[in-house]
Amino acid sequence: MEPQNNTSIKDIISSGAATINNTICEAALRNYYNISNSIPLIMKKIEFNAKMNLTQPENTNASNAVNFAFYHPIEHYPLDMKICSSLPITIATPMKVARKAALHLYKLIPLDFGVDLFDIKSPAYNSRCFKGNNTDGADISTNYKRTQWFQNSSAECSPGCVYIGLDENDYTQCHCEGIKEDSEISNDFDMSALGEIGKFNYDIVVCYKEVFTGVNFIYLFFI
Repeated sequence: MEPQNNTSIKDIISSGAATINNTICEAALRNYYNISNSIPLIMKKIEFNAKMNLTQPENTNASNAVNFAFYHPIEHYPLDMKICSSLPITIATPMKVARKAALHLYKLIPLDFGVDLFDIKSPAYNSRCFKGNNTDGADISTNYKRTQWFQNSSAECSPGCVYIGLDENDYTQCHCEGIKEDSEISNDFDMSALGEIGKFNYDIVVCYKEVFTGVNFIYLFFI
């Protein structure tokens, strides 16, 4: 156990360890225990190797699981993590080698298209109403995104957490709320597939807002 600020983010990344953004939780604990901001809290972080997951021993896509707790910086007793049970925490873990092959494509897709390569729930994959075009006005069809961009694997996080994309270090981010003190947070990449959707946009009637903000009528009826 060490004071939380003893190890730099650069050192953590170079070691391949997970990172935890729990500033809101830390602030709540400091307020509850009346601990000065000038004194670093002690954080215990434990990472469990994915190979120790007996329920999926052959899963090569799952990340290590992370568990953490805070301790009083002077008296060293454990702080009550229930205080953070409803507060947001973001845990980022390295991608497995098997998924890194898609990083090049992930970075090539412009942010303007509003699609996350590894998120099967992305509106860009599932809604014809979604307007995600490049800055030059070029249009990319929903079917093209589903069949050419999606890599047949979707990022998932532990219960209580939601995948929110990759960070600047190519770590997979899980945004968590309501996690318990004994929670073990990890990410996984489920094998999934997105086939083509129908050629006629009969359901475009639900996109009336987009119709009046520049969607051209040719695109309304054909992909």
